[in-house]
Formats: sequence, structure tokens, C-alpha cells
Amino acid sequence: MPEAGAPKVVSNPQLAGLRTWPVKGFDEFRVYYLVRPTLLTVVRILHSKRNTDAILERQGVDVPGRDSQLLSPPPPHPSDLEGR
Repeated sequence: MPEAGAPKVVSNPQLAGLRTWPVKGFDEFRVYYLVRPTLLTVVRILHSKRNTDAILERQGVDVPGRDSQLLSPPPPHPSDLEGR
């Protein structure tokens, strides 16, 4: 049932297959996650007023089996911080 979330298309190849799900009781928050054969990875939980597309385009993903090596994103862009 992890595939129940809506697909979210982004050009970031690390996030191929990304899905999104609203947080019950917190309608302005969404969980962005990846489904793999034996793993579900929560990538981010973001408020809808954030620039989610820009954030996700630069998002890194933890790769299981690689000594928890994080494929790191660059520092946040100032536009990501607008509205804080």
C-alpha cells in the first residue's frame, strides 16, 4: 500500500519514483517518500508554503548499504527560506 501516495515528478534522478502523502490533521504538510522493494525511505516532510520543487531538486538521499554515505545536497538557496 505504499504506492497509495500521489506520484511527484521531479528531475532529480536520485528521487525517481518519488511519492507524496498528506499528513492527517496537518493539511499543509506533506511527506515525500521513495518506495523500494524492501525499503520505504522518507525523503522530506515539507510545509506547502515552502518552495518544494526547488528543495526536492537539490535533495540528497541516504543510500542503504553504502556505509550510510549521504549523497549531500548543496546548502539551501535563499529562496527556500522565504516566508520563515
